[in-house]
Amino acid sequence: MKLKGKIAMITGAGSGIGRALSIELAQAGVQLALTDWNEKGLQETLSLIGKTEKTICSGVFDIAERETTTEFIEEAKMYYGGIDILVNNAGVSLGRYSIEEVKDDDLNWLMDINLKAPIQTTKYLMPHLKSRSEAYIVFLSSVFGLAGIVGQFPYCVSKFGIRGFGESLRMELEDTNISVLNVHPGGIKTNIVRNGRFKAEEGQDLINTFDDQFAKTTAEEAARQMRRAIEKNKQRLLIGRDAKALDILVRLFPTAYSKVLNRILKRSKI
Repeated sequence: MKLKGKIAMITGAGSGIGRALSIELAQAGVQLALTDWNEKGLQETLSLIGKTEKTICSGVFDIAERETTTEFIEEAKMYYGGIDILVNNAGVSLGRYSIEEVKDDDLNWLMDINLKAPIQTTKYLMPHLKSRSEAYIVFLSSVFGLAGIVGQFPYCVSKFGIRGFGESLRMELEDTNISVLNVHPGGIKTNIVRNGRFKAEEGQDLINTFDDQFAKTTAEEAARQMRRAIEKNKQRLLIGRDAKALDILVRLFPTAYSKVLNRILKRSKI
């Protein structure tokens, strides 16, 4: 896909990969419709791009709010005349919980944002995307969508679900104008853990461990790789050595990998 002149809607654009990708695509000549729940974060993204809320289509709301999301989509279509690229980036995380420990409210919160919102947003926008000369849908899965991780079943379920949705949709849209990209980032330097919900006693230790031991790739590098993947019409992208190594491990040892990961996680205390 040639990016210059295209219009992209990016959710979760107020920080992390969403912010970095917004900047990356703006530099490629893409017009942007940006959303985030955090007004301050979104304003900072607009400032870094060199735009204001008066010169770009942007909205501050929770992507899980279905009616507000559809209203924003219609606003963006009116503002730019259409949408060519949908990046389902917004996501949240929980700390380390067993199935007995996790609260229903936290489980529903995560599933609403990570899984249901991308499905609903994509479904609503699909007829419009089919009307464009070419279109792209991007789903942010994770390494947690490649392998099950102890204590992280809610996040894994949401990211396995997004992976399954993206892969099924790719098959459904094979003979259409729409391409689908599933992205599986490894540890990325973002605020997803810091902004997550976790047990009070584990909070700062969990954040420090993730930042020090697992977040090896910058959001800017992730965004660069995503831009190239869209330009080259890729359908699957693994970001980071950790993601590529885990993908190989799971392929070679589809059941035994869990023992290897358990040993690693016990040493890291995450």
